[in-house]
Amino acid sequence: MQIFTSNLLAERFNKTSYEWNTRLDKIKKVISDFIDSNHSEGLKVICLQEVELDDIERDFKGFFAERGYQYVHHSKTKKRTSPIGNLTAWPASIKLEKVDYTSTAVITALRAETETISEMETMTIANIHLKAGIKSQTATRVSQLKSVMTHSPDIVVGDFNDDFRDSNDLLNLLKGYNQSESINTVWADDRVWAFDAVFSRIHTRRDEPEGFKVVSSAAKGPIPNDDNPSDHVPLVAVLS
Repeated sequence: MQIFTSNLLAERFNKTSYEWNTRLDKIKKVISDFIDSNHSEGLKVICLQEVELDDIERDFKGFFAERGYQYVHHSKTKKRTSPIGNLTAWPASIKLEKVDYTSTAVITALRAETETISEMETMTIANIHLKAGIKSQTATRVSQLKSVMTHSPDIVVGDFNDDFRDSNDLLNLLKGYNQSESINTVWADDRVWAFDAVFSRIHTRRDEPEGFKVVSSAAKGPIPNDDNPSDHVPLVAVLS
């Protein structure tokens, strides 16, 4: 199976000249290429962050339906008022057993009716987007991740907003999980960062010596640009 993760850069945070409609077309192409790719057989799950909640039906409902995918996402509530959130999509042939939400995560329990998930029938995926602020918000990120981990996910994936260099408390919460190799996927504060990651306690097969497959090359300079529609480069984890 494969897990695709990408922070889309919500338009309200976009400070470049690349407008949303242009970026959206490129985002859809990247996702379509992932769905249509033949890196490996089996289930392909898509995890997106910084999705504008009011625009999901306009931007993605028809797109995913045409490709035979279902999805769930954050909603605006009295407790969670943020206008942006996470979206997780999966093939309609896979049954959604349960969905839970925290302020920073969409947690889906998916049940495969085939043998595409090695030695597993039901798998829980936490699609997360932790608090930004590399130097000032570590304690908040730890608290947010603690809330996610109470759901005992098999896979934790998304934008951690942390490069784990000084975050032993975060890594301690993820003991027993395999971590994707560190790839610079984000452009922020005039430099690149390795904020996006995949942690899995499912047996992992790595296409590179010990790494997860990356959809496109690592970020090397300012993005968005003509090739990358967000300030994050997507990652794909290949698991078997």
